[in-house]
Amino acid sequence: MSEYIKEKKFRSHTWLAWLSVGMLVANVYHNKLLAILFPFFSSQLAVIMLIGSVFLFVFYFFLDGHVRLSDLQFTEIDYAFLLAAVVILATSGGDSENLTYFVRFFSLFVFMLFMKYDEKMIKIVFICLLIAGIIHVAATLFFYFDQDFYLKYIYPTFSADEQEKLYSWNIVNGYATGFAGHFSRNGIYTSVALLVSSLLLYTKNKKHRILFAVLTLVSLIALIMTSKRAPLVFAVFAIAATYILCAKTTPLSKLGIIALAVIGSAVIIYIASFNIESIGVSFERFLSTFNKSDTNDVSNGRFKLYGVAWDYFLSAPIFGIGWREFSKRVVVFFNEDTYFRDTHNVFLQLLCETGIVGIIIFLCLFALVLFLSVRLLIKVKRGELQISETARFGLIFSITAQIFFLSYSMTENPLYDLETFYLYAFAIGFVSTVWFRYEKLPIIEKIRSEKEKSIYIK
Repeated sequence: MSEYIKEKKFRSHTWLAWLSVGMLVANVYHNKLLAILFPFFSSQLAVIMLIGSVFLFVFYFFLDGHVRLSDLQFTEIDYAFLLAAVVILATSGGDSENLTYFVRFFSLFVFMLFMKYDEKMIKIVFICLLIAGIIHVAATLFFYFDQDFYLKYIYPTFSADEQEKLYSWNIVNGYATGFAGHFSRNGIYTSVALLVSSLLLYTKNKKHRILFAVLTLVSLIALIMTSKRAPLVFAVFAIAATYILCAKTTPLSKLGIIALAVIGSAVIIYIASFNIESIGVSFERFLSTFNKSDTNDVSNGRFKLYGVAWDYFLSAPIFGIGWREFSKRVVVFFNEDTYFRDTHNVFLQLLCETGIVGIIIFLCLFALVLFLSVRLLIKVKRGELQISETARFGLIFSITAQIFFLSYSMTENPLYDLETFYLYAFAIGFVSTVWFRYEKLPIIEKIRSEKEKSIYIK
């Protein structure tokens, strides 16, 4: 009889996951490229694209039966992330831009809530980020060496105000901006590329490590060419710190390997600086930081911003002055030039805009995710927890991204720059996935099993 019975084959719809994650990543990392390819692309369409990616993502999980609505579990990470979203909404003041940011924040919450039910999401997100990084690194290098192509096809797509600055940055000063409208943003793009490509060095396939090492070095050179110092310093710091946490070698050999890598990279970059103008410009900017006279502000105006933020905090210490309100008010201290400014210190800006209540909630989120990440890594290294290679890779990536984000938050605005915030949100999703699948889920299943046994015994 069995030969007449045809079993229904399960059809996987993983392509929906690829499409949704690809749309989510492109929505932030390729908005300029989308605008070039599709002139009708706008910020409104970007939000629609975001909502569409979330819909496809959730639809994939229900369609393939990874989770049922009745079985959806909220972890401590989910609650902490959701509380942070509530803080943003409660302090937004009904401003349309703030509400758009909340929509993005909540959309990432939905992604994080569902992705822990399918470990493949770690691989899919990572590959999409890697592709995005490679595109920006390639654009940085290509547009720098072929300025005619840049001036003919890329430069005209920017507004008149942007063109004036871009010409000065690219042609006069030698800052590589790639697809970005500002060399700072391209610095963020290429720093993400450096972080993602460096994680490939942890692969167990030794044959591919040389290729990945070259990709990492090229990403490093592209980042230096943007002349952005902070992303470079904190990205290298995050990579080194992660290596020290993850490597199984002795402390002495770790230091030797790191020193060798730093010296080798410095020599290559130093030689390249004589042939590539933008690298030489970056060294000059580094040196200028330490050569400023006493009459100049080595903080590049940050100290003034810090003082203003602290005064605003004192005026409303409990709940703050409102989400992104600092950027609107601070212009009066700069002759009302309407230039959009953040505090260049995420923690101080959170204190200023969301008060003591808000910053406590955000700090709890930051600390919880980092604590769980390090604890999981220690348990894996000790052999107390057995996880898959994909989960191990995702955990290492998460730690690197968290170190970068939290250290970068000391001098810049990664919580408010979508490119870095999305990176951090994905890092949270990776930790949530590993923690849920390898620690929380076994406990949940054990409790359920014991309950079922007790019912049968009765």
